[in-house]
Amino acid sequence: MALPVRLWLRAAALRPRARLSQHDGACARRGGGRQRTQSLLVVVISLYWAADKLRIERLLLSLIASEQRTRARTTWREIESGLGAYLRSEVAQSLLAGALLTVCFLLLGVRYPITQALLASLAWLLPLVGGVLAVIPVLLIGLFISPLTAVLATLVTLTVFAFLEFVVERKLYPRERYGSVLVLLITLIMVEALGVAGLLVAPPLAAAMQIALTEWLRPVPVVAEAQPDVSLERLKVRLAEVQARLDQVEMPAPRTQNLLARLTQLVAKVEHAELEEGLVST
Repeated sequence: MALPVRLWLRAAALRPRARLSQHDGACARRGGGRQRTQSLLVVVISLYWAADKLRIERLLLSLIASEQRTRARTTWREIESGLGAYLRSEVAQSLLAGALLTVCFLLLGVRYPITQALLASLAWLLPLVGGVLAVIPVLLIGLFISPLTAVLATLVTLTVFAFLEFVVERKLYPRERYGSVLVLLITLIMVEALGVAGLLVAPPLAAAMQIALTEWLRPVPVVAEAQPDVSLERLKVRLAEVQARLDQVEMPAPRTQNLLARLTQLVAKVEHAELEEGLVST
């Protein structure tokens, strides 16, 4: 009788673990589905933005006060230019790092050269820690061949990264324009909130914030408005010239004729109002 009791106790002890594993699996599936949905949503929004960019931009600017629209449009253009330069620089550096490291690893006889070069190029996309994460596997895998190969592979990787950092990046992306302290603070906040994904989001977010603050804190130059030199007689002369040109056309557009007639009526009303004001003042 002790054996069934022991089996029952063991089954009762394993039942919560099974439920916990099922719960963890369900949470993982929901998390994976949520990430796929968010990724698909980002792609759809990006395609919609690329297809109808000007209309969306006009719609957003229409929500801002008219006296602030010029500054908002300038700020948006600067942010768009800065983020575009950052993304182009990072993608170009990653591709160039993969190509150079593949050739170097093949020449050194390192194991899995294409895989290591691919991992290093992807790790280089991570700011601050990308270089360290890329060098560690190169060093460890190189030790399986010989210490000399490991040292040479590490030096080659560091040389390629230094070339990308101090030569390629400075030609594609002016990083010195943006404060490193702000980037570091934004990186800490984003890593705390999003984890590893925060490392990818932090640099462009910091650049966008600095561009926006710079543009909105810049004093607006005060330009004296030029008074237009327009008189009633000048308008009557211009309307007469337009009417003469319109008479030379065989079949003028009805819309043009209606517009000219309305302008003529407005000028006549203004002239009549000025005459009445002159009579009243006398």
